[in-house]
Amino acid sequence: MSCARWQIRALSTGEQAHLDDLIARNAESQLSSDEVIELDRLLADADYLMVLKARARYTLKCLDTLGLVVLYFVKVLRF
Repeated sequence: MSCARWQIRALSTGEQAHLDDLIARNAESQLSSDEVIELDRLLADADYLMVLKARARYTLKCLDTLGLVVLYFVKVLRF
């Protein structure tokens, strides 16, 4: 993946408000074709961020578990 793909950011307040507006207007079929494309992009960005956050939580949980195992070997087994 390119470096640009790894830039982690959250949707800004403005982007979130714009996304909310697009979703509401889409429910009423009031979006232009350009706005539908923009809505799709914003939803894809939000999905990508959710996946990244889930991966980060999983990785931290695994690292925490690994740390407990290492601590067990060091302290209990005097490894």
